[in-house]
Amino acid sequence: MKKPVYVAFCVWMVVFVSCGEPDTPPLGKMTSTPSLGIPEGEYELFANLVHEIQSAETNLTEARARLNRKEIDLARSALERDTQLMDQLFVSKYGEEQVEAWSLTLLEIEDHQRRQALAQMRGRELLERFQDHGGSGRLNDEGYLVALSCRNTQFPKTLLRRLANCPRLAEVDLSNTQLRDYHLENLKLAHSIRRLNLSDNPIKGNGLKYLTSLINLRILDLSAIQLNHTARTNLKPLTVLEHLSNLNLSNTEIPPGDTDNILRMFKTTDITF
Repeated sequence: MKKPVYVAFCVWMVVFVSCGEPDTPPLGKMTSTPSLGIPEGEYELFANLVHEIQSAETNLTEARARLNRKEIDLARSALERDTQLMDQLFVSKYGEEQVEAWSLTLLEIEDHQRRQALAQMRGRELLERFQDHGGSGRLNDEGYLVALSCRNTQFPKTLLRRLANCPRLAEVDLSNTQLRDYHLENLKLAHSIRRLNLSDNPIKGNGLKYLTSLINLRILDLSAIQLNHTARTNLKPLTVLEHLSNLNLSNTEIPPGDTDNILRMFKTTDITF
């Protein structure tokens, strides 16, 4: 082993060992990932080197985008160091083609694990994700998410799919979150919701059909959305919601002549125009 690489490797190993184990094992760690054929004693070192190289590549790309020469130089040096270590410790031993295959498979497995973890997210973990974007909520004594408010916030709309994992969730406030009609499909499996606020969003109404599966919905606030002369057509699917007792349609562009027809559609629902 060449001396400069050996020294760099020793420094890297000292830092790695001194850091110890994280409190929560990261996704893709050796204990939960197939060995991919890598010798057991080298697997953790290989996986960490792959992560270091990936991180260095990301840092270099971001530094170049910012046109920051100092950051570019630091990121390039880190990438060169980690690549040299990979070449010295693995490529020279197992060949470039094998190492590349191991790296790709490792990253694919970890990506799959992340997606699985996201799909199963619920309770406190899910609430924390919404809190990261300015939301708030409430858990019950058993740790179930029972109320969520994202009012006036911006968050990845795909997070709404995870509300289907929350069987005790009753109240959801999504007002002024830039929801559009197609985003409402993410809510269609959140069957437990009883009170839903979609007000002040650029919703035109053709996505309201996705709410017909919310069989426990009792209160729906659609105030200040972009309902207009097509409101009767767009609202009609909601008539299947047997428990819907309160519907707020105030501050919309529904023509006055349509209000009577809408009232007749929802005979047992208290409607506010």
